[in-house]
Amino acid sequence: MRNGKTIGMGLVVVALLSLIGVAYAQTAWLDVYSGNGKRGWQMPEGWTTMAGIDEENGDYLVYDEPKGGGRFAIAAYGAQEGTCPAFVENATKGGKAKKAKNVLCAEGMDGDKKLAACAREDKTGAIFLLTLTVTPETYKQVGGLAALRQATLKTYGIVPIR
Repeated sequence: MRNGKTIGMGLVVVALLSLIGVAYAQTAWLDVYSGNGKRGWQMPEGWTTMAGIDEENGDYLVYDEPKGGGRFAIAAYGAQEGTCPAFVENATKGGKAKKAKNVLCAEGMDGDKKLAACAREDKTGAIFLLTLTVTPETYKQVGGLAALRQATLKTYGIVPIR
């Protein structure tokens, strides 16, 4: 019986963690560095690079899930371009923005795609916006909003789009 209770309690803990939004990522997020460490960010392992560093026009990093499960993007904007809440809510088609760990995030849906966006302002005033537009299955595999928030915290040095 003791083992039955242990297993039962484990299931309750997993259910509670699921209810409060803790995601279990099946896809690892890789640390990426550029410009001799002047820029840093994370990307889902195995995703295909579609766009990248552009010193002249600003950085716009885009990665596609190889099985067609969606897209992950990173952009930076100057403070004069907008606010974190406006960027996040626009990217999630009206998702309600919530702040945690100095990162503003929201979720939404667009047809059959799950939308997630996180943004934060760095010490220079640049706003980093990270977005996921993916299937619900891919969203779970990459770790959902928790993983996107963590990637946002690890983003630095991205050149704002001009």
